[in-house]
Amino acid sequence: MNFGVAYELHPITGMKYWLLCAFAIFIGVTTLILATHMTNDRWIVGSFGGVFALAGLAGCIRQRTIVHPDGQIIRQDSRLFGRKTLWSRQYTTHDFEAVILRRIKDGETDGYTYFIGLRKRTGRKIWIRYVDVCDELNIRWVEEIAWDLSRRTGLPFDEKPADSLQLNISSQPLLHPH
Repeated sequence: MNFGVAYELHPITGMKYWLLCAFAIFIGVTTLILATHMTNDRWIVGSFGGVFALAGLAGCIRQRTIVHPDGQIIRQDSRLFGRKTLWSRQYTTHDFEAVILRRIKDGETDGYTYFIGLRKRTGRKIWIRYVDVCDELNIRWVEEIAWDLSRRTGLPFDEKPADSLQLNISSQPLLHPH
């Protein structure tokens, strides 16, 4: 049975992702325990630990968007540890007007972060996936994700980037419907 195509919002996966979450939780819990044994600045250290612990737990919540096979239903799931669905929202393609691509310059490198999403008729944006890109080859891959989303949903791909920067986006996708 075909359940559709799933797009994970966050590109970091596998052991690297789980180690990052575990590290943040460990630092947070350790700092909270340390704060209980302190007499001075307990609230400052405790607050710092609480922020790390909450950030680690929040990092364990993964967002996944599923486009059903008929392309008419789009569901966003927020899942704890990538397994247990905490909450879910369901939309129809009639709620949206276009597939969009947003580019943000990374201030530290020559790379960009690209966000692929859907623009609701109200103007609100729903982000489906983001990818960090540092070379021209990977930009084409990002475009293919956007074109694939457009093809599956039947929504037009708004070729004007959401950040008003000009991209050299091809008018045809590399992927062809099967």
